[in-house]
Amino acid sequence: PLPSSQPAQYRRQANMAAMAESPKDLVEHIDQPQSSCLNFNDEHVLENCLRPEYREEADKFLQSDCDAELLVTIRLRMDCKINDIVIKGPADRGPSSCKVFVNVLDGFDFASAAELKPDASFELSADKTNYAIFGTPAYVKFQAVSSITLFFPENHEDGDETVVDKLAVSGWPVEFKSGEDGQTAAQKASLQRSMGGGMR
Repeated sequence: PLPSSQPAQYRRQANMAAMAESPKDLVEHIDQPQSSCLNFNDEHVLENCLRPEYREEADKFLQSDCDAELLVTIRLRMDCKINDIVIKGPADRGPSSCKVFVNVLDGFDFASAAELKPDASFELSADKTNYAIFGTPAYVKFQAVSSITLFFPENHEDGDETVVDKLAVSGWPVEFKSGEDGQTAAQKASLQRSMGGGMR
């Protein structure tokens, strides 16, 4: 019989082969119903900037409600390695900065985002949409991502409405399992959510 280590080795080899390819939009791996946003306008919801069929439509966008802050959590159906994040907004009301947190649990809110050190952060420009994770010191933290949370504290004109036209993550799905118990980060996060786990 084959050694028990070989299946895991084959999965790792397959994953490395997949990473040799160019990173792809991970939209098919996003769990849309489980993804969420805090402080959104009811008429301009999260799916408007996530769904490919809405991203390029002028009247489809995510907009903040009571003030400029937005807190978006994108949950993935399987662990993924993140190569870059696409953030597109208008020159005036588009977000001017972003803090990124990996694999946070339920209960993560605006206070958490303000107090905790992000896993990555960006100064945003209306002239730029792609923000690289690969090749930066932060990349090591984006190897087995089950969820990615983005905190947008303000916009370019310092107004009360922040608008995101397009939000996407690109990278590669991770096929091999992580952890001694054989569970992926996504599986563990799902279990913790079902058990009412708190934030990290």
